[in-house]
Amino acid sequence: MVNVEGLPQEFIAQMRELLGKEADAYFASLSRPRSRAVRITTAKANPEEVARELGLTEQVPFAPQGYYFTGEGVGAHPYHHAGVYYAQEPSAMLPVAAIAPYLTGNILDLCAAPGGKTTQIDGLRQKGSVLYANEIVPSRATVLCSNLERTGSDAIVTNASPKDLETAYPAFFNAIVVDAPCSGEGMFRKEDAAVRDWSFEHVLSCAERQKEILKSAYCMLKTGGVMVYSTCTLNTVENEGVILDFLSEHADMEVLPPPENLRTLTREGFGLENAMRLFPHEFFGEGHFACLLKKTGKEESPKIKESSPFTPLKQEEKGVNALLVSFGANLKSRVPLRFKDTVYLVQKGGVFVKGIRYLRAGIPAVKIEEKRLEPLHGLALSLRRGECPRTVSFPLGAKELTQYLSGNQITYVAPFTGYGVIAVNGYPLGLVKAVGDQLKNKYPKGLRNGSV
Repeated sequence: MVNVEGLPQEFIAQMRELLGKEADAYFASLSRPRSRAVRITTAKANPEEVARELGLTEQVPFAPQGYYFTGEGVGAHPYHHAGVYYAQEPSAMLPVAAIAPYLTGNILDLCAAPGGKTTQIDGLRQKGSVLYANEIVPSRATVLCSNLERTGSDAIVTNASPKDLETAYPAFFNAIVVDAPCSGEGMFRKEDAAVRDWSFEHVLSCAERQKEILKSAYCMLKTGGVMVYSTCTLNTVENEGVILDFLSEHADMEVLPPPENLRTLTREGFGLENAMRLFPHEFFGEGHFACLLKKTGKEESPKIKESSPFTPLKQEEKGVNALLVSFGANLKSRVPLRFKDTVYLVQKGGVFVKGIRYLRAGIPAVKIEEKRLEPLHGLALSLRRGECPRTVSFPLGAKELTQYLSGNQITYVAPFTGYGVIAVNGYPLGLVKAVGDQLKNKYPKGLRNGSV
């Protein structure tokens, strides 16, 4: 909740000019508790089934996988640890919902951390597409990798500037999500820092950065490709203004109408036809802006200089395949590639370019230590319910789950010896090592309940 009296006067004047008679309703909405939601990971679970189990009844209107929730402890729940759901602000689901019909081929989430939109794309993209996620800030990129691991995504993660990616991947992507860094006016109820840091000078600075990011996205977009530009801010400078400036410099870009299901759920932009807006006084969520853009014109012939730091497995490393098969890993659409001592399951068709820093080639699956092979946490979480034959599963509420998520060993006789998967209601949580009547705990220390 926000104390309206504490808002910058310049911001108050801006919103009164923007909304007119609606401004009072908008300011009143800031004093109400914010809405929260979780989005079910469709690659792992059936949304309706999970919603019934958790007592969730109200869907986010434009995201069938999203459900509002009012409880506490969402980050400590076993389903969160298993990546069955992702906690996400309801309005933040809008941009990917808008571009969902176009998620095919090579897909890029350009400003991806912390990963909400990347994981949403992951559940909506067409079969055979290849997903890339980029974050320029190293610390945020680490968070992105962690969230992608938890939800079982095989996205390729880069830590690069949009300019560097523009050089590496010219006219390469069929779909690009640009959720641009912004002044965050739409998040005032969620983040006190957004209120403290607000100034009109900051708004102008954000707009200049957004224009540069859009130019890079344009260079990476194929002819016929579609991108969505979005922010969680409310002013017209960073939203309609940025798009109008961009269109004035790129005659081969056109604004697309929203998908039919979004036209009645969002309001149109201010001075920009087919732009989409959400306001907290009209929607159970925060403020958001989104706009779909298509690249027209002559088809380009991109020159991608491939140079992968990842290598195919050598003959003496073929035992990795046997290990992956024993865990039920999907090797039809993914190929095992090695970087240093780690084997990744990489999406077939993934392209790597020299000079780009790759934090993740896909799913970190196996660690090679001299002649010993060790399955990794990412492998367990990439598996779907029932895929791994080496699994011990416990129901919600079982003491064994609490012991595991706290980092303790479990007394239990498993139907296998050695490494296997522990699951909650069949959904993989992580790895254990069965020795006699003990399950040795292999849950990463930084993820354990009480240690985060």
